[in-house]
Amino acid sequence: ELVRVNVTNTVGVHDHVLQNNVAVYPNPSNGIFTLNVNAPYQNIEMKFTILNNLGEIIYENVLAVGNQQQIDISDYAAGTYILKIVSENGFATKKLVIVE
Repeated sequence: ELVRVNVTNTVGVHDHVLQNNVAVYPNPSNGIFTLNVNAPYQNIEMKFTILNNLGEIIYENVLAVGNQQQIDISDYAAGTYILKIVSENGFATKKLVIVE
């Protein structure tokens, strides 16, 4: 018996490409980070959220068309946070570290 499978939406194919085109620096920092997105993702609107170690959203914003944005979470305690970036092409995650 012949089975035909049509794949219309793949998950994960673009994820590592986006992951490799997003940088956050300095990291670790005092809570002020720069989010930098390389081409070809500079012309794509992206939503980003920052989660604490309990998985709670502490910050969210939209990276408008462009390649750089400053993120200020210096009011939060020293520790490790997760930055999640979502676009129409997939998502990327980065670990952020705030030091005292």
